[in-house]
Amino acid sequence: MHQTMSNQALLGQRWQSSEQLWRGLDTCRARLNEGMPMPVLQQQAPLQAFPQASCSRRPYRPEWEDQFLDLERVYQYLAQGRWFRPTHQGGIQLGTYTYHLGVAYEKQTMEIIFDPQQVAFVCQSQGTQPPITVAAQGLTKADLMGDLALLLQLPAYQLALPFSGEAQRQLALVECLTGTTL
Repeated sequence: MHQTMSNQALLGQRWQSSEQLWRGLDTCRARLNEGMPMPVLQQQAPLQAFPQASCSRRPYRPEWEDQFLDLERVYQYLAQGRWFRPTHQGGIQLGTYTYHLGVAYEKQTMEIIFDPQQVAFVCQSQGTQPPITVAAQGLTKADLMGDLALLLQLPAYQLALPFSGEAQRQLALVECLTGTTL
């Protein structure tokens, strides 16, 4: 949704003031959340499918997010899924991660489920091979929260002057933190 909002509200636009920019972003967000049906939500707009999301039950503070991220809920959600992937060179691709299963599973379609007790994917071929279990990658709080989790662990962080794209990205992340001094 972030890319869609960027394409609709920012690219090719000229704003006279920051207030006009924010009004434009608010209008775009409302259109996306209230009026744009999505196939994944059975052709409902996000706030039609989840009206409770229109009002937050707590204030948002980036430094609190790791306390509220419940990995057990993430695991239970993943346990509801079932995926099918073809093997390529004895491995499968899930998201941005490659899981190596071995040459015995080459050129097969694997059925994959998530085991929340093991925090692992169980892969079953259509053939006669036994299922293979591979530890899930990318499911730690730091992985799911991205760079912000790493910045929050630091006692102090001196920002570089934002001359590079990377320094500008870090500055944008840190600006989300309350009580940060530059």
